[in-house]
Amino acid sequence: MLLATCILTLGILGCQKKDPIIPNEEEVISAIVYTLTPEKGGTMKIISVNNLGGNTPVYRSDTLEAHTTYYASVQFLNEFVSPVTDITEEVQDEANDHQIFYQSNLNDLLLLYDDADTNGFPVGLKSKLITGKSSSGELSIILRHLPEKAAEGVKLGNITNAGGETDVEINFLIYVQ
Repeated sequence: MLLATCILTLGILGCQKKDPIIPNEEEVISAIVYTLTPEKGGTMKIISVNNLGGNTPVYRSDTLEAHTTYYASVQFLNEFVSPVTDITEEVQDEANDHQIFYQSNLNDLLLLYDDADTNGFPVGLKSKLITGKSSSGELSIILRHLPEKAAEGVKLGNITNAGGETDVEINFLIYVQ
């Protein structure tokens, strides 16, 4: 269900013929923080997981309000190093090569992309989450490297035809009241 320590594989950096090939740099992701701010004001909500000890992950999940629109952002961190490394910046820098997919088994929850790469395809570092009636279920956050963003349904967040490699996938329990 949860990858205790998640690896983010970044693309090969471009180089000239006489330069050596730089191998893929692997980044450790020890924490994911999904921050939700109510559109009409109110208390910010946090859904997160961290695995600093390398053993049992620590989850946090604030209860979301029913019938509310939230502006959301996701952050990927490596907290094993000091200072903490924000992997989110690297995902943003290589936005054309990444997409974050949000999937939920709650029927009354709508997730929309609120950012795009240089080609106009969604990235998912920023999103909108719209809750409906009171319910509970799972929310999955999946970071994909080199997805086929032009494939059918991918632009709308359907991971089925995305391909690419999953860099990190986490499932959260969420509550809407």
